[in-house]
Amino acid sequence: MHRGAEEIHVIGWLRSLGATSRRTPQSAQARIVEELEIELSLLREENTRLKLKHQRARDRPVHERVHELLPHRAEGAADGEPWELLADCWRLREDLTDACREIERSVRATRKQLESLEREREASADQTTRDSLEHVA
Repeated sequence: MHRGAEEIHVIGWLRSLGATSRRTPQSAQARIVEELEIELSLLREENTRLKLKHQRARDRPVHERVHELLPHRAEGAADGEPWELLADCWRLREDLTDACREIERSVRATRKQLESLEREREASADQTTRDSLEHVA
């Protein structure tokens, strides 16, 4: 059977403690198993704590998460300064989004006008061709 490096390491560790020796008394083996169970329990508790911490971080309101990301304010800075900056950035973003939408509307309107002019030009060219053909005939 193929064993991974981690499993081989654990087996070596257990052997160094005498866990797999047939000469090891039952009480020593029981102590080692108990220590391993305690270690496993502690690792599970830590894993659960970290999962809860991660979950709570996602459940916090956006303004709390943003506030945590902002650099700590300098000495003498006003309390609302980072929030004012954040609000200004948000307004700027909204204004830029509105400007982009307006540009998109203008581009669409210009394309429609160009298509209309192209159709008129083609219709005019067709009419001129028909008139030329009638004049020749």
